[in-house]
Amino acid sequence: MMSYSQKRDSSLDSLKFFLIVFVVFGHVLEEFGVNNTLGCMRAMIYCFHMPTFVFLSGYFSKNVKPEKLFSSCLLPYFIFNTVYVFVFAKSFNILTPKYLYWYPLSLFFWRLLIITVKNKKRLLPISFVIGLYAGYLPEADRFLSISRTIAFFPFFVAGCMFTEQEMNKLREIPKWISLSGIIIGELIVIGLDHYKIMPVKMYELIECYKKTLGQRFDLHEEQGVLLRLCIYFIGFAMLFLIISLTRRNTRLSLTAAWGKRTLTILMLSGFFVKILFFVFVKTGFDYKSLSIKYQVLLTIVISFFTLYICGNKWIYDLYNKIFNYINYAKRNDAA
Repeated sequence: MMSYSQKRDSSLDSLKFFLIVFVVFGHVLEEFGVNNTLGCMRAMIYCFHMPTFVFLSGYFSKNVKPEKLFSSCLLPYFIFNTVYVFVFAKSFNILTPKYLYWYPLSLFFWRLLIITVKNKKRLLPISFVIGLYAGYLPEADRFLSISRTIAFFPFFVAGCMFTEQEMNKLREIPKWISLSGIIIGELIVIGLDHYKIMPVKMYELIECYKKTLGQRFDLHEEQGVLLRLCIYFIGFAMLFLIISLTRRNTRLSLTAAWGKRTLTILMLSGFFVKILFFVFVKTGFDYKSLSIKYQVLLTIVISFFTLYICGNKWIYDLYNKIFNYINYAKRNDAA
């Protein structure tokens, strides 16, 4: 998922593992439902996990080479999204990302823009304005991941602009302050959900204001701008606080090793989760009738089972061998 242009920081690999756990957990939880308690749990996850992922992608994309954009982003997107479309969506629209496969496509556009634009300082305020404006446009939707590409772009730009010195300075924040801030942030998210102020779907930054607010919460588009601003504020606050808890090159070899496999987990987990729940349906297991407590417990079990299967070393090595072979064949054809 990320291209390291500097000495690898094992603490950030551990953070990537922490984030991918919540990515998988959130997608498994979605299979049980998105309302009430489960919806609130998803909001608590979505308020920080994708902003932090996108920020870290930007942080490690400073020196990405243009010739690697195809093999690192577009190729995985077209392969996995196409297979997913034909198997699960049963359609021929491979230009509209399905499920979690929007991320490699958006990553391609983000990296392409960063390579093209020389003055990145001006890009940050512009990305905020466009991100807020995009919420007014019904056309900026799922096609080519336009909505998410635009809306999450400020996090990517901020990551690109963030320096190693600033990262180390962030880590000087006392842990009790960081933990207190994270707890306060999550309490705010819970409050926004409890009082029906923030639709859970808004954290995904995928729909226009009118579709999310007008159809579900009877709110106006103008309020959507304020809510997206709130999402930006919470997202940046949470990601900075979470990163501040990391300590450079701490001895977390196990989580760091699994953190290096986030791309493999991301690409394969979607298929694994969908197939598993398809088996549940076919075998007559009524998982949606379980109590919330058992739904959450089952979500935890399935999530870690998915992580183990999709992120183990053998699957990771096989994935790399296949893509290295494809890239090697592509280079030979070009020659």
